Order: sequence, then C-alpha cells, then structure tokens
Amino acid sequence: MPLFQESIVRKYLGTLNPEVVDQAYARFKEVYSINKINNIKVAKEEQYQEGFIKDIFGTVLGYSLFPEQPFNIQTELKNVSDSKKADGAIFQGENVIGVIELKDNKTKNLDAVKDQAFGYKNNHKDCSYVISSNFHKLRFYVDDATEYEEFDLYSLDKDTFKRLYLFLSKEKLLDANTPKILRQETKFQEENITKSLYKDYSSFKNSFFDNVVKNNPQHDKLLLFKKSQKFLDKVLFVLFAEDKGLVTTNSIVQIVEKWQSLQNDAFDTPKPLYQLVVLFFNNLFVGKKDQKGNVLIPEFGGEVFAPDEVLDALIVDDSVLHTNLLKLTKYDFNTDVDVNILGHIFEHSLSEIEEVEASLKGEIADKTKGKRKKDGVFYTPKYITKYIVENTVGKLCAEKKAELQLDIDIAVHEHQKADGKLNAKGVELYETLTRYKEWLLTLKIVDPACGSGAFLNQALNFLIEEHRFADDLIAELTNTPLRLFDTDIAILENNIYGVDINEESIEIAKLSLWLRTAKPGRKLSNLNNNIKCGNSLIDDPTVAGTKAFNWHKEFADVFANGGFDVVIGNPPYVVYLKSTVGKGTIEYVLRNYNFAEYNPNTYSLFTELSLKILKKGGQIGFIIPNTWMHNKYFSRMRHSVYQFQVNEIVYLKNTVFKEIVETVVLLLENSARYSSRIKLTVDIINVNSTINDFEYEKYRSGYNPFEENNDVIVEKMDLIDKLSKHVVIYRGLETRDNEKWIANTKIDNQYKPILLGKDVSKYNTVYSGSYVNFIKEAMKSNANEEYYYQDKILMRRTGSFIVADLDFTKSLALKNLYLIIPNDKRDIYCIISQLNSKLFDYYHKAKSSGGNKAFAQFSGEYIASFPCIVHSKENDKFRLAVERIQSLKKALKDTTSKLHRSIVRKYELDIILEKLQDWYQLSFAEFIKELAKKKIKLSLSEEAEWEDYFTTEAKKALELQAQIDKTDKEIDQMVYKLYQLTDEEIKIVEGAV
Repeated sequence: MPLFQESIVRKYLGTLNPEVVDQAYARFKEVYSINKINNIKVAKEEQYQEGFIKDIFGTVLGYSLFPEQPFNIQTELKNVSDSKKADGAIFQGENVIGVIELKDNKTKNLDAVKDQAFGYKNNHKDCSYVISSNFHKLRFYVDDATEYEEFDLYSLDKDTFKRLYLFLSKEKLLDANTPKILRQETKFQEENITKSLYKDYSSFKNSFFDNVVKNNPQHDKLLLFKKSQKFLDKVLFVLFAEDKGLVTTNSIVQIVEKWQSLQNDAFDTPKPLYQLVVLFFNNLFVGKKDQKGNVLIPEFGGEVFAPDEVLDALIVDDSVLHTNLLKLTKYDFNTDVDVNILGHIFEHSLSEIEEVEASLKGEIADKTKGKRKKDGVFYTPKYITKYIVENTVGKLCAEKKAELQLDIDIAVHEHQKADGKLNAKGVELYETLTRYKEWLLTLKIVDPACGSGAFLNQALNFLIEEHRFADDLIAELTNTPLRLFDTDIAILENNIYGVDINEESIEIAKLSLWLRTAKPGRKLSNLNNNIKCGNSLIDDPTVAGTKAFNWHKEFADVFANGGFDVVIGNPPYVVYLKSTVGKGTIEYVLRNYNFAEYNPNTYSLFTELSLKILKKGGQIGFIIPNTWMHNKYFSRMRHSVYQFQVNEIVYLKNTVFKEIVETVVLLLENSARYSSRIKLTVDIINVNSTINDFEYEKYRSGYNPFEENNDVIVEKMDLIDKLSKHVVIYRGLETRDNEKWIANTKIDNQYKPILLGKDVSKYNTVYSGSYVNFIKEAMKSNANEEYYYQDKILMRRTGSFIVADLDFTKSLALKNLYLIIPNDKRDIYCIISQLNSKLFDYYHKAKSSGGNKAFAQFSGEYIASFPCIVHSKENDKFRLAVERIQSLKKALKDTTSKLHRSIVRKYELDIILEKLQDWYQLSFAEFIKELAKKKIKLSLSEEAEWEDYFTTEAKKALELQAQIDKTDKEIDQMVYKLYQLTDEEIKIVEGAV
C-alpha cells in the first residue's frame, strides 16, 4: 500500500492555496532550472548538501535555517548517543521531528541511505519524519521504513509538486502536522475498506453459492462452492482491470445497464444477466474487435478467463447478480484497494472454507480448526515480507552488485564523451548492467507454503525495482528512456515459484500475481509451471494421495541447476499428531526429516525441507514461532541449524500474530558456519535496532537471548520452596492407541470413565463421556490406579497458560492431564488457588519468554519447579473461595447449557455455533443473527417469545459471571497476600496478565 491513500491525498490537495503553491513552484523551477540541474548532476555531496537544504527547504518550502532566528532547520545535527551527524534536522520548538540525509548523484539507490537515515531518527524520540535524497530523487518516510513517497526532482511537474508541497512544506508538515494526519486517516480508511469490501465480497459469494445450489441441483454442492469462488475471482479481476485502464471503464456497470435495457426492449429478447457476464468473461479470454479491426475487448487469455463448461452453464437469478455486482463497483480498485488489502480479504475467505467444505461433506467442522488455524495459515504483514525479501533476495543482489562493482557511487558523466555518447568506460558499464539484468532472471525464488501469495508478490516487486535500477542507469547513460515492457512477465516466468496444499490458496496466489502484472494489450502469463498445488513435505502418494509433491520432478529445470537460490515464507505452524494426521504421516515424517522429534511441528519440517531444496550459498527467510530457540523438543532443529550460517534472528515480540504465537524472523544461509556469533534484532519497523550478538554454543543449548531476567517478582518467587516439596506429580494415562482403547460409550465393565484435557477448565470440569478399556498391563504407561483414586488437582498439559481444577471423583485421566496430589490433603485448595492465579500466569509468562507459546507444553519438571506456599491457617479461607467459584461456574454452565439444549431440540441442530457458546455475552439482535447463520428464521411471534426468554436467562448468566469474576479477584488478592507482594508489584502483575 502507498504511504498515503490517494483519495485522502486528493481531499487534502483541495485545501491548498493555489496562489501560494504557484509561487512555490516558480521558486522551485528557479533553483532546479535545466542549467542548475546539469551542475547538480556533477556536484559532490559536500559541495551541494547545504545548498540543497537552503534551496529546497528554505527557498521553496518556507523553512528558516540556522542561524536565522527563530530557525526550524539545522544542518549537521549531532546524534544524542554518538558523534554521527544528520545532514539536516527539522525542529518543532526544541524537539527534532524530522531528519534529512543526503548523498550526491552518484548514489543511484536510495535504499542504501535508508538505514543511516533511520539510525539518526532513532536517536530522537520525537522524530517522525525521514527525508533522504541524492539531489535527483527525494524520498519521504513517516514513522517507519515500510512505505515512502518518492519524487523525481529533475522532472517534477506542477501536479506532482503540489504533492511535495502538501507533504513537506513548513506550512503543512511543521505547522499543521499534515503527513501524520494523512497517515492516520490512511490506516483508518484501509481498515474500513478491508472490512467493508470483505463484507460485500463475502455476501456476494454466499448469495451466489446459495442461488446456484438452488437452481442447479444436478451438480455436487462442493463443486458449486468452488465454482462460486472462481466466479468471484473473475469479477475481482475485471474490477481491478477497469480502474487500471486495462478494459473499458465501468464495464460491469455497462453490462448491467445493457441487461436492464433488454428487459424493456420490444424488439429484442431479454437475456439473463449471468449470460451477459459470462459472454464478457469469455470475450476477455479471446478478445473482440469490430469490423475495422479496432479492439473492443482486449485479449487476456490466462486461466482466470478460460471457458469453464460447468461455470458458464449455471443458472443464476438476475436479482443475485444485479445488486451484488453494483455493490462491488463502488470501490476504487486503482487507489483504495491494493493486493495487500486483497490479501487480508483472501485470508478471511480461506478461513471460512474449512467450515463450509466440512458442512458440505456432512462433517462437523472443528470450530478451533478453520483452514486458517488447522493448516497454520496466517496472513503476513507487508513490513515482514518486505524485510525478509530484502534480506534474502536483496542480500544476493547486493553481493552480485558488489562483484560487478555496481555497488559503488557511479558518476554517469564520467562514462560519456562530450557529445553525450558512451566512452570506453560507458560501454563497459552498459555491458555490466546488461549482465546484471540477465543474472537477475536466473534467480529462483520459492515459497513452499505460499498461501495467497504475499511473499511472492513482495519478491516480484523487489525484482521489478532491481530491473528498474539497472534500466534507469542505462537510460541516463544512453540518454534514451528505456523500459522493458515485459520485464515483470519475465520475472514471473523465470524467478517466482510457489507451492501450497490448498487449491483455493493457489488460485488466489495466481490471481494476486496477475493483478500485479496485468497491462493493456498483453495476455496474462501462464503460471501453471511455477505455482503448483501439493503437499510440500510429502512426496509419497501412499501417504499424501494426489497431493504428494516431488520437488525434483515438478521443478526439474530448477534442480538441474542446483536448486533454488532463495526460500522465503511463513510456513504453517501445525503440530503433527497421530490422531489428526494419521500413523502413516507420522512414520513418513520421522523417517524422512531429521528435525522431527516427539510430535513434530510443520514449521521445523519446512525449515529442513528448505535446506534440502536450496542451492549452496542460498538464502532462507522464514517467520516462525520462537519455540525452536528454547523448547527441548526442537533440540534437533537447533543443533542442525547450528551447522549452517545464521545471518540474523529478529524478535517480533507481541507484534505480528500476537493472539496466536510469538514469532521470530530466521535468516539462514545454506553455507557452513563462518561466524561464531549471530546478529539479533528487535523491531524491524524502525531499522538499526540491533541489540546484541550471542554465541552459537549458547544458542545450541536452548538459551533464549531475548528473555529478560531482571524481574524482581520472579526472583522473589524463585526463593520460595518448590511445588515438588509439597506434592506428587504424575502424568495421566497413556494408551498405545487412543482410537483403539478409548470409546464414547461404555462397551463393557472393563471400560472406565476417563477425563480428557478438553474436559478441564479453570475451576470447572465437564465430563465429555469418554471411556477407556482399562487393561492395566496393556497400557503404555502411567497406569497405576493408586494415583487416580486419590483427591487431586488436574492440570492441563498443553496451553499457553495454567488451567487446573479439583477432582474428588477418583477418575482416570488421559496423558494430556497432570495429576497433582498434595502430601497433605488439607493443602489442596491453597495449592490450586496459586496455580490458577494471575500471579502464577505472570510467573509462567516470565519463565517461558511470553505467554503465547506456539503449542506450548508443560513438562513435569517445569511444573515441579513452580514456587509453592502451604499455610495451614489460610486453608479454610482458600477452601471457601474455591468451593464458591466452583459452585458459581457449575450454575453458569447449567444456565448456558439449558438454552443450548432448547435450540438443539427445537431446531434439530447437530452443532452449536462458536458465538452461541457464550450466548449471554451477545445482544438479542446478535443472537438472532447467529441463529440465521444456521438457516433459522424466526417469525415475529417467535422473536417476541425468544426475546423474553433470552433476556431473562442472559441476566441470570451475566449475574453469575460477575460473581465468578469477583470471586476470582478475591482469590488473586489472597495469593498476592500469601506471597507478600507490595501494591506496586501487584500493579505490575495486573498490568502484565
């Protein structure tokens, strides 16, 4: 997305005083006249840097330079923390709000200036603006280095100058803070557009699907669902094409108007609107000309518009298309909607597909495992994809430019004769630039889990800019404007590769790449050879079926040359369990992947796969959970990665997928380790924030360099006796095969009730009805009944925070639960109060480097190391509080379940929607909306009846929840008192958890 939304910029441009802008532009044309530009081209940095600031910022934009009084720009400003100096600084009072970094015309790529400029910015806490220039191009950043506005000062026309004035003039930047306001409004509008467009897009897709199911019963529903997605893909492409001038503006509107006119035409037969739309789509595939040969509809070719026998023949009601098509045309797909916004929309769309497909197959979808979660699919923000691409693809490009001596400052005039033609040095430079462009097209870049194509689009953008760097230099060298029209197509067909297990993701990835590269008069590229559907991790059809993917076979040309140069992406974060992926997959993974151990996580497998498919010296850039750095079940990955060169690890604490997992960026090179230290970075939005290097040997042992160890509260708790002193800890029962030994019914007397991890929540256990065929000698481990028949605490073995409840029923428990059995039964209430408290959540978060662990598991040793205070005088107080909260939670469960049963019984449902689980948190209108999702439509009389019942029961439930929250807080206060926390320490805990 651009730095600012174009519609917002247009609005603010309208506020400029035309007379003031005209006068400023006239001054600009004086300081950047043709004669002066010729001198500026050959000027050295030190010769013109102060003159540049005076000319552009003083004369043109209205700033006052030191030593004028009062001044608001100072040159050569020294950093606060070191002796380095910014070439210029913009002041607001005594605070620096902007820094200026300059190079001369020999510096062709302003990316080389970015780190230095942001280094200056980071030295001034109130600084928001960064400006860099080589006297030819000028870049303007706000707050971070992700996006910027760039101006060509040599060819700055009046309209473009207005933008420069709006962003950078004293009147707008210093006095009105306009760029910050523009940025805030841009972010707000992006969010609104994303939500609004997704709502309209999703509504259209659902309406279309429901309608084609009704009108086309001869086809399978799942097939119709996929055809609905394909139809929406075509519509989106046309809307983009309209606003980018690739097809006639308002083509969709014109089709609708044509359909409307046919309805009232006595001399023509009315046609269904769908037929007219399909005809237009088919014409886009082959093109259409009039009798004189003039192009009426351009020929795109490509898969997206290829005729589809089933889709084209569907019967669709006019009413569905008419309203929904016109809704989507209201968006500006040229300026307000870009591929990044579409990525978010596609991510939302993919998250629905699992539930829909399961429903169509007659299955019950797991509400916690939509496609987004089940397949570990998380849409990656642009600043992450940009950083990873710049530090992998960009690293190789930087090395190649250094080899070709294209990384040095290049004075073009030194490569030309007096008449402007090339001298010998110029011919050599021209040939070198041509070789660099040829080399660029040999790079092979792949995302092995490409999703909707965020990384592939970023790699495409980066390579286009690299070609532009060479093209611009060639153009300046030869004095001829040069642009290779099909460079982006060449990049798509030669450089960009992707694989994903989801067919829907592959189609969306292709669509996003087509949208990025479509141009008038040019067919869409064929992406079938580069973007493919398959299971990247498994090549055995007996395990993965038709999705089995043989890399060497599918990309034979790549491996004929040694493999890929770069592997980038955000691989899925999925734990492979035998119960979910099957025994065959587990055995295959353990047999074929050295990184796999215990319950393998797919991100570690993708890391190993990447090293296998990577060329020697190739680069890997992944965003993955941070668990591999310290979790004992990733020791093989740590030890193996240690053999290679780790270029950088970037800690992304609570910034990317904060609701799911804490992540790091891993930048790895397929080379033997040549450095004994690893670069660590925090906060990649603001560059130059490297914090430390640390030794490989520490990293191998699972040392987490980002963990803060200066927590006084944790230190205080570590001095207390350990939990192991007061309890016995025993892991739950492990069978040899749960599918074989566990049932949902009691088959015979040998079957005993068993509690599962999902049955236990904080202070509440709801038995799910599972039974285990308890033949003690046949169990794999932990089958000693003596432990189960005692009063005990049950604690979940997995999760990002501690969840525990009491069990006095002598029940068996599965291995995903721990049994915590007090040495003195009287201490049981005091101990569970500590485990379930905010203080222990805080302690666990500090000890495990963050609460959002990816698929975290508590080890017995770790639980044993918890602090524990037993205090006989306080046991009764804790008992009363725990019994009260248990009673309240049971009452709340009874109240919520009563309404669930009413809904299921009355409307014959087989599943309760996720939002209806906590129905009492909804308004009645939201409740009705959720019922509608299950196709339950209430009459007015039914609504009135339900409203009375809902309101009464919701009031009861909310009162119970309020009492639960109150009691929970009382227990927390009792635990704080037990550990003698000060008021200030309590504030720290409450604020962190």
